[in-house]
Amino acid sequence: MRKVYLFAILFCLNFGNIFSQKNFNPPATKQIPVVDSLFGYIITDPYRWLEDKANPEVKDWSVKQDEYARQWIALNTKPIEGLNEEIRRYIDRDYRSAPFFKGNREFFFARKKGEQQNKLYTRIKGKEKLIFDPLKIDPSGKTAIVSYVLNKTADKLAVGVQTKGNEIAKFYFIDTKTGKEIYPPIDNVYSLNWCRDNRFVYITYRSMDDIKNQKPLKTYLHKLGEGPEKDLLILATKDAKDFASIWDDENSSLTFISEGDFYSNTLKVVNSSAPSDTITLFSSKEFQAFPIAVKDGKIYFRTNFNAPNSKLMVASIEKPTFENWVDLIPENENPKEDFVVTNYNIIVREKKDVLSRLRLYSLDGKFIRELELPEFANVSGISYNKETGSIFVSLMSFTTPAKLYRLDEKELNWQFIFEDKPPIETSNLETKQVFYTSKDGTRIPMFIVYKKGLKLDGNNPTLLYGYGGFNVSMLPHYIGVTASFVNRGGVYAVACLRGGSEYGENWHKQGMLK
Repeated sequence: MRKVYLFAILFCLNFGNIFSQKNFNPPATKQIPVVDSLFGYIITDPYRWLEDKANPEVKDWSVKQDEYARQWIALNTKPIEGLNEEIRRYIDRDYRSAPFFKGNREFFFARKKGEQQNKLYTRIKGKEKLIFDPLKIDPSGKTAIVSYVLNKTADKLAVGVQTKGNEIAKFYFIDTKTGKEIYPPIDNVYSLNWCRDNRFVYITYRSMDDIKNQKPLKTYLHKLGEGPEKDLLILATKDAKDFASIWDDENSSLTFISEGDFYSNTLKVVNSSAPSDTITLFSSKEFQAFPIAVKDGKIYFRTNFNAPNSKLMVASIEKPTFENWVDLIPENENPKEDFVVTNYNIIVREKKDVLSRLRLYSLDGKFIRELELPEFANVSGISYNKETGSIFVSLMSFTTPAKLYRLDEKELNWQFIFEDKPPIETSNLETKQVFYTSKDGTRIPMFIVYKKGLKLDGNNPTLLYGYGGFNVSMLPHYIGVTASFVNRGGVYAVACLRGGSEYGENWHKQGMLK
């Protein structure tokens, strides 16, 4: 990874010099034209054949291109003093993640300089305790923690690992006080949720064969410690593109079931007091709805039903079907990302001009005020711990790593909890947001990060990044080792293209030409 960063920064810093050299002659690439008609346009792609990474000819092409590029840079660019060491210090260092909490328990990830993977720790009576180390499973360092699921009381943990970046997880089951395995691990797991009875889990399997043959997902009730042949099938999708999930709400006797695709779903509920009765709450081929809280006899739903930017609706547990839902916090021009329902209020995380902020509402949906942040930053995450009455807010900017703050749910006072302090100087960098006009006249936002005092005259080496897909927003995020490039006179720009969700569902659909 360090070599990849170094190569990219060297390329950008020497960009003008590279293409002014007469001896830049990379290995030739053959062309095999493929013609497509897309949205009324004829597109000719001469390099489609390079997408087949299993093709020996493609592998050979990749090796030769890489070898030539590295040789050319070694011969034609000057070493950048201190860059190699700076990137090494950033990547290989003592690291600790922000803590995360459940009930009265605290957990965090950490690794020491020289270690290749994060380990999972807890804190018990002020003392740190290692509870899961992927290096014990795979000393080569090629197995990483990719997910974790705590049960309601946080005394049991299901932790998923993947090896060599594959898409298949293996889950281990851990006692979070001792770090000992309490059940045999389960392989080929796509998703997993604890049941209310912690002897069981809801589990969706997914093998490499399932992925290769695009088999529909199936979810089972699995008793821990028993073989999969005893599993009970409880959910099955009909198409590989569809999703299905089931989970027990931790604050009630309700179990929710969601089935659907990327754009729509059917939501059902089962009450453990009447387990034979399954009630369909919501069903649509155009919209989605998900429960985000159950409190005081009410279910709160986040939905985009006739609300592309999302809204909050509510219904009673006694009359939970959609015709009884009532708008609580309606849609507005700003996309809503999260709703947190506490004992005293509702906090909404929403985006305005690609910057997330927090707005405070009463429990009956009346807007009170915007919550002023303790510093200028993007709100990158928010969560609620009902047991302790704490709201945890993560803040981040292009030049500041994630910082974690705690808000008391009643007083709403900010308390600093944690920040990462990587060894790269960013205090001399600044960020500005600009807007430019797209081909069709649409106003597009873009962030620019540069060194203070740098003249932005179009002559600086610039790394421009854009995504514009899958409803993903390019919100301000810590640039990490890219700061090494910016500190040396480079400019880093992020264009917030359509196809993401920067301005809601309409922005997303425009990127799909809909």
